[in-house]
Amino acid sequence: MICLRAGAGLLAGVLAVAAAAASAQTAPSPKSAGNELDALIAAGQFERAEGLVRQRLASGADPAAEYFKIGEACFNHQAWQRSAGFLQKSLALKPANDEARRYLGLDWRELHRPSDAEAELMEAARRNPGSGADAYFAGQQLI
Repeated sequence: MICLRAGAGLLAGVLAVAAAAASAQTAPSPKSAGNELDALIAAGQFERAEGLVRQRLASGADPAAEYFKIGEACFNHQAWQRSAGFLQKSLALKPANDEARRYLGLDWRELHRPSDAEAELMEAARRNPGSGADAYFAGQQLI
């Protein structure tokens, strides 16, 4: 009887660990989800990355934050046009994001759109006057 109880306790423990592992797989942490997004962009799998963002949005994630994440990942992998599109979506929802404006301004610079670059970089510096990065890039664009 004691052996049976111990076996049942062990089985319950194993099932609890398995359930915890399964729930961790269905709800990835923001950091691991960001790493997955970055890896997909790095591999040029843009459609899969966009699908991952759609999936997160359907599960209630903040749209401005999700568009910013994929825009930043595209920026980091020099996919300037894609980055610009996602950053514009993010800024439409959260216009105060100076970091998104800075990346968008730098996207426009790479896409040979200096007027748009200047507008975004200056707006980023205006919205966050304490940011050295925003001031630097806004000033650099004016030179």
